[in-house]
Amino acid sequence: MHQRRPAALAAGLCLALAMATLPGCKAQPECGNGTAEEGEDCDDGNTAGGDGCSATCAAEAPVQCGDGVAGAGELCDGADLGGQSCTTLGQGFTGGSLACAADCTLDASGCTATATCGDGAVGAGEDCEPGSPPVLGAADCLNLGFEGGTLGCFGPGAAAPCTYDTAGCFECGDGTRDATELCDGADLGTESCASLGVGFTGGTLACSPTCTFDISGCATCGDGVADAGEPCDGPDLGGETCVSQGFDAGVLACGAGCTFDTSACASCGDGVRTAPEPCDGADLGGAGCTTIGQGWAGGVLACSACSYDTSGCTAPASCGNGAIDTAAGEECDGALLGGASCVSLGHAAGTLACTGGCVYDESGCSTCGNDVIEATEVCDGADLAGQTCTTQAHDAGSVGCAPDCSALDATACSDCGDSLAEPPEACDGADLGGASCMSEGFGDGALACDAACGVDTSGCYTCGNGVREPAETCDGANLAGATCASRGWAGGTLACAAGCLGYDESGCTNCGNGVVDAGEECDGPDLAGETCAGQGATAGTLGCTAGCTFDTAGCIYASMECVGWCTCQLAYCGTAPTNPYTGPSAYDDCLTDCGGLSMSALDCRTTHCGYAMTDPGTHCPHSAGTSVCP
Repeated sequence: MHQRRPAALAAGLCLALAMATLPGCKAQPECGNGTAEEGEDCDDGNTAGGDGCSATCAAEAPVQCGDGVAGAGELCDGADLGGQSCTTLGQGFTGGSLACAADCTLDASGCTATATCGDGAVGAGEDCEPGSPPVLGAADCLNLGFEGGTLGCFGPGAAAPCTYDTAGCFECGDGTRDATELCDGADLGTESCASLGVGFTGGTLACSPTCTFDISGCATCGDGVADAGEPCDGPDLGGETCVSQGFDAGVLACGAGCTFDTSACASCGDGVRTAPEPCDGADLGGAGCTTIGQGWAGGVLACSACSYDTSGCTAPASCGNGAIDTAAGEECDGALLGGASCVSLGHAAGTLACTGGCVYDESGCSTCGNDVIEATEVCDGADLAGQTCTTQAHDAGSVGCAPDCSALDATACSDCGDSLAEPPEACDGADLGGASCMSEGFGDGALACDAACGVDTSGCYTCGNGVREPAETCDGANLAGATCASRGWAGGTLACAAGCLGYDESGCTNCGNGVVDAGEECDGPDLAGETCAGQGATAGTLGCTAGCTFDTAGCIYASMECVGWCTCQLAYCGTAPTNPYTGPSAYDDCLTDCGGLSMSALDCRTTHCGYAMTDPGTHCPHSAGTSVCP
């Protein structure tokens, strides 16, 4: 004969097998199925509370930021910090005041930490932590405004512990030659034009604005070309003469050190007879009236303006009688030249005369090409009568003499500004004389010509050397202090584009500006209209991660009927596992923990909760132990 099962057992079986239709069991309402059944105030398709409908399908006030109660999806609300404090945040704070922001997120700005320099952790008030390598965060020499170098951190014993040590950083233009600089301002180290080892023998070495050597003032003495810094070189006197050097006459030369040799220059009046002077003051060089070749019979020779003064000389007795007395040694007499002329005497041209001593006066004759200006010659070979390009209203160059000695030749003179690069000009306007940034030692760029007809390398650069030169926007890690933020982005990593003429902003992002931009799922509070429902959940609060992707940790997914089941059991029986269950696997997790409950647990659950998981008084018996089955 069959025995009747205890009521509690029957109720437990009804509950345990309620997903099947069994005779004698009453259909129980199911909270979370989306249908408000008998005994339910509401049913929003989930068993999560805090969304207007509780886990037992009872109506509840909606969660609202600002009501002073930290509800579902809120970290805090007003004074309700959800039990958190500065020290429980896990962010290294040792004290201070935690607050709640207007958007119901925690505000740790009032939290404090006690920093200890040397503990390896950059704390409040510290820039860095010393070590090998030091802890510098994102700081380096470049973003501190230097051109490059190695940033360090002062240790605990320093005057300013745990602050940046910039001794290893360098900055072009501060007048001090640092580690990676060849020079800086007047600081050339120990280098000179000659010590560079590239063939220069002298000149003036300088430093460019990019802290590299400027060799434009260096020279190679002995190559026959007067370079910058050389007054002359061999025959190249740069258009200078004895006259332009302050002398009256003479032949200027260039010494072995590429400096002017004025030993053959003469200054009339210094009392020293120097070629081409025949005399100077009392210095007649031993000459007298009878030895100067003018036919004088005697007398006293003098010097006037560095030329012979024959006014004290006496003529032969027959000289001046109007007849050429050849027996007395006369070549001429007064206007009588005996048919002779400059040409008949071997000159090219000129006017022959007769001296007071009745010999030919050939001073009016000329022979172009003998390097002596004679008669009507303007110049003769190297004898330019002290004229230079500058005296001929040109800027520089070398003046010459026309082949017929009738005029100066200024074709080798140069005028800076005429767009024609002529020696000694390095360039002139657009005429760079074939030079380029590459020929000047740079990698690329645009060479120009300055107002003084010297090359201007400010537009030249060498991309990849880590030094931002004037023509470059950036170079390698040297971004000149620019960041994604300074370029109008919210954050990210800025780089230098290939070629060094622009920035590479591909690593920049607007994530964090509170507005959903291209490539972002969300940005802060801007979820682009998305909710947990759009992510496959039935309720909850959708969030946004720091990387601007959806954060579904606050979403509650469907198939979570078991959550309310366990919640009720925990409240009445104290045997349910940790609750609530969240996430896509909540249902399976809950069944795993709750499905194998003992019969006594089933009895407790059935008695106090019923299968409907709503108000126990609605579908549960009013007396403990009474089955809900017929």
